[in-house]
Amino acid sequence: MQRELELARRQIDAEISGHQKAIWTLRQKRNALAPVNRIPLELLAHIFAHLQAISATSEPSINPRKRLEWIVVLRVCHRWYDAALFHPRLWCNIELFSTPAAQTMISRAKATPLIVRVHFP
Repeated sequence: MQRELELARRQIDAEISGHQKAIWTLRQKRNALAPVNRIPLELLAHIFAHLQAISATSEPSINPRKRLEWIVVLRVCHRWYDAALFHPRLWCNIELFSTPAAQTMISRAKATPLIVRVHFP
């Protein structure tokens, strides 16, 4: 009896997971129809570079982490994430607060020359 219940739960969980994936796919298709998503990825990356420049000048001496505020664009949608992720020039300004974050930025910068700032606690 217990095995049948567990099997039924797993089957229902698998069905729920399938529906969630279908909903995610439909949302992605719906979002692709929004006017903002007609902007070419290269132009989005250019806009992000301007945002990055603004972040870099906003009181970095008081809080150097403000230089990285532009990264919030990664959370807007999958398309914006791709636009930022696949443009290495956005990742060449390395702020060393933590090793894992710096390693991620260095790998995303690819062959772009790096500017590295080290911050000590």
